[in-house]
Formats: sequence, C-alpha cells, structure tokens
Amino acid sequence: MPTPYTRRLLLALVPLAMIVGAVGAVTYFIWWDATHCVLCRSRLDPFGRCPNSRCSLGRLTAEAGPEAAGTP
Repeated sequence: MPTPYTRRLLLALVPLAMIVGAVGAVTYFIWWDATHCVLCRSRLDPFGRCPNSRCSLGRLTAEAGPEAAGTP
C-alpha cells in the first residue's frame, strides 16, 4: 500500500514528466523545421537551400547559373 508521501511524489512527478516531454517535442519540431524542406521533406544544405531539383522550393532557392548572370 503506497504511503501518502509516495502518492504526493507521484502526483508531482507525473505533470513534471509531461512538461519535459512536451518541451522535448517542441524542441524536436523546431529543429526539424529549421533543417528540413517543408515541401519535400529533404534535408537542407548548410546554406538553407533545398537540394531537391524537383521541389518547387529547391527551384526557388537555387543559385542562378552563369547563363542567367549575363541577362540585362
């Protein structure tokens, strides 16, 4: 039979564990959002560009090639 002290400890630790779990989930979501493409879910390069050429975000963030540099 649990003692009143054990019950109080359990009632204090359960919400604390839920808070720690929620903080971990939010931290993981923020990390994933900052390191992965939102549209195709591929990992971004070090400059934050999508490496997938078929992804619309990848086409938007691609650097212009030498042929586009000479356009007036």
